[in-house]
Amino acid sequence: MSGTTPTYGFPYPTASDTPAGHTQMQSLATAVENNIITKEARIAAMEVKFPRTLEASTTADLTLGTSTADAASGSVSFTLTATSIVIVTCTFDMRLTVLGTGYCYGQFAVDGVTHAASSLFVAQSVETRVNMSRTERLSLAAGAHTIKLQGRKDSASGTGIICAGSSLVATIYG
Repeated sequence: MSGTTPTYGFPYPTASDTPAGHTQMQSLATAVENNIITKEARIAAMEVKFPRTLEASTTADLTLGTSTADAASGSVSFTLTATSIVIVTCTFDMRLTVLGTGYCYGQFAVDGVTHAASSLFVAQSVETRVNMSRTERLSLAAGAHTIKLQGRKDSASGTGIICAGSSLVATIYG
């Protein structure tokens, strides 16, 4: 075929071409199909990926010790197909039942590694109870991930508790 359309380059026969209907139609069909495939790929690349949100709440109190511990049921697991942004919001319902000298921390771990950021609870009297929230933006690679609520205290004296109902929300963009 010696002619092509100016915009998409689709082939067509001209008056000087030897008639070969099936070959000419196949050339046109292939060109149209390739054009559609290219346009579909461009559209797919432009699609907005809506975030998905995963939530978990702790089901039991966690009495804090000097070692970091996971809160019961306070975790979410998910698999990413590409590197994605994950916004993690932790809300800790913390209570002091026995006055001591140290601080209590609410924190989270990603894939078993405790995240450096934490919420600090400093109580001045027994039965002090507060809600503390912390939000962090993470970039996680493709693959399986688990995020868990955790807690600890930095002194052996005093008794701090992360109460049941503390929550973890992970919003995944990508």
